Amino acid sequence: MVEDKNKEITDSITYARRIQESIFQPESFIKRLLPDYFILFKPKDILSGDFYWVEQYPTQFYSQILDVSKPEFIIVGAVDCTGHGVPGALMSIVGNNLLNHAINEFNFVHPSHILNELNRGITQTLKQTFDDTIVKDGMDIALISYEIATKKLYYAGARNPIYYMHKNELHIYGADRHSIGYMDYMDEEIEFKEQVIDIKKGDVVYLFSDGYADQFGGEDEKKFKYDRFKKLLLSIHNKPMAEQKAILEKTHDDWKGNLEQVDDILVIGIRF
Repeated sequence: MVEDKNKEITDSITYARRIQESIFQPESFIKRLLPDYFILFKPKDILSGDFYWVEQYPTQFYSQILDVSKPEFIIVGAVDCTGHGVPGALMSIVGNNLLNHAINEFNFVHPSHILNELNRGITQTLKQTFDDTIVKDGMDIALISYEIATKKLYYAGARNPIYYMHKNELHIYGADRHSIGYMDYMDEEIEFKEQVIDIKKGDVVYLFSDGYADQFGGEDEKKFKYDRFKKLLLSIHNKPMAEQKAILEKTHDDWKGNLEQVDDILVIGIRF
């Protein structure tokens, strides 16, 4: 009976993965916008609390209405929802829908505006659902918007920074300390800050969740940590993006060894 129930639950979750994966843009769409990129996506369980979001503005729908042949902005987000597995996946669906809502309904293209709207939307959704409960669910996110004409990259983040490689040097753009949607902040008016980078040809930007740096492993079974993560990216950032992804994946697997993966992993690399 236990085996039957376990199989039934596993089959149900596996099918749910297909639904979650349907929110991701197809590779053909991403490759058209970002010719030189990689996405390392390794859920801890069958379902994931991390997800990536890639969109253009005007969106494909508005491009037809406005008769615009090329996008003006390319928007990319690396999102880390509270938890993993089923709870994280449910939050990822909510977060993805609200991100789409921000750009499709409000025509927001600047990351700070999108995060402000995402924060309001998540807060309202959780409040409506758990009116009398203190909810600790939300998400951390790094969000960039690249303006093609000016080659300016706009960034805003909720606890998740971005790493920017320029002339073989690593620059860190820090995030706001507030997460998205936590009920603790519901009575506060939060405005996320935005930073601007003038992108040069060959520059590389990395967005990521905390899963890679938080993995336990090595001889002492300690966390990989961000210092080691930064050194690794600095050592490989000039390599082809597909090779970078392979190195990151192998380094993680070697570090983890026989230990369990502790969290969902998401790393996005983009060369401009």
